[in-house]
Amino acid sequence: MAKTAASFPQMQQALQLISTTLESCRTVQTNTETHVESLMSTWEASSQEIFRGVMEKFSERCLAIRSQLDTIENHIQETLGLQVQSDEETQVAMSELQKLMDGAV
Repeated sequence: MAKTAASFPQMQQALQLISTTLESCRTVQTNTETHVESLMSTWEASSQEIFRGVMEKFSERCLAIRSQLDTIENHIQETLGLQVQSDEETQVAMSELQKLMDGAV
């Protein structure tokens, strides 16, 4: 049977990895676009348009990847927030139960 749940530390680790990957994607895309712009300003061969088209596809794919990583990052953050809230509610309930057991209420 496949494991479908992740522990809190695993989710935190995944969030960090996704955040790092997202930042790397942004950096690669920005640097690539800067280099391409520089190249395009001096390129006068007929292959320039083909290259420009390839680089536009590259940028589109980078944006799609970044969008999906953003979505995953947001879902993990929401899940972590819910987990923290649930843990806090459990702690309160357990504290109340302990008080009842101790006869303090």
